[in-house]
Amino acid sequence: QMRSDLTSQLYAYKSGFGFLALMMKIVLLVWFGIQVKVKHDLEQQERLRRFYRRFGLGMSLWAVTVPVVASLAILVDPWVRYKIVALVEVLARLLGLCVLSRLFCGELTPITAENTFDLMGGDGYDRGREPDFGHCSG
Repeated sequence: QMRSDLTSQLYAYKSGFGFLALMMKIVLLVWFGIQVKVKHDLEQQERLRRFYRRFGLGMSLWAVTVPVVASLAILVDPWVRYKIVALVEVLARLLGLCVLSRLFCGELTPITAENTFDLMGGDGYDRGREPDFGHCSG
């Protein structure tokens, strides 16, 4: 009699705890969407509003790949499950990282000189490596 491997029969999200984890991810996705929408609505600058729209859409699409992959894994045969799940997850991560890179390094980035630290101090010395304790001397 052949023994079958349990991992080929039971995908992680088929179990009760797996289903609970999947539902928690969906709840977090909805919460994230609401928070981005609130931030978008409160923002006054049109450039940052466009950033929040694209950020919310991109990250929501990225997060929705988890339920899609879980559903896909349940539907496909066990002997091709790993290849399909791995391919879809790697492609989703690549696309998500490309979206993040484009958003934070592109023209809509919210990162400006006003909201970052000046570690170089204008003289080329990297103050991020050695803290200045001059304010502590008496």
